[in-house]
Amino acid sequence: MIFNEIIDIFLKTVFKIIDTEKKIQKYNTNKILYSSEINMIDVIGRNNNTFVSELAVKMQVTKGAISQVIMKLGKKGMIRKRPDPNNKSRYLLSLTKQGKIAFDEHKRLNELFITYLNDILDKFNDDYKNNIFTFLKEVNYIIEKM
Repeated sequence: MIFNEIIDIFLKTVFKIIDTEKKIQKYNTNKILYSSEINMIDVIGRNNNTFVSELAVKMQVTKGAISQVIMKLGKKGMIRKRPDPNNKSRYLLSLTKQGKIAFDEHKRLNELFITYLNDILDKFNDDYKNNIFTFLKEVNYIIEKM
């Protein structure tokens, strides 16, 4: 039955995405970067000279969680943390040269994946794309409620 096949391939795809997120990568650096680290590098790279509190809001996690990852990235030489000249109680965060290399490679890989997805979607008419969109939107809604 096609229903079971759709569910099966959908779940296989979800699990492959999860496995990809767990995969350890170096992103053209000599340091191992975990998904939480590269995601933070990505947010800092897109918001240069940001603060811990801004990162917490953007990433929807606690300031404590942000601080832990920042400490790891600092030890790996990926980010620079310096006092804010306008407010000595907070720090400005930016990428080092190595952090920028990782950011650029992560961005390149994301853009490549988006290109692949666009190539697939281009094969379908607008009605079919709308059906896919509706399906994914409803699945997303269910997952958010869980």
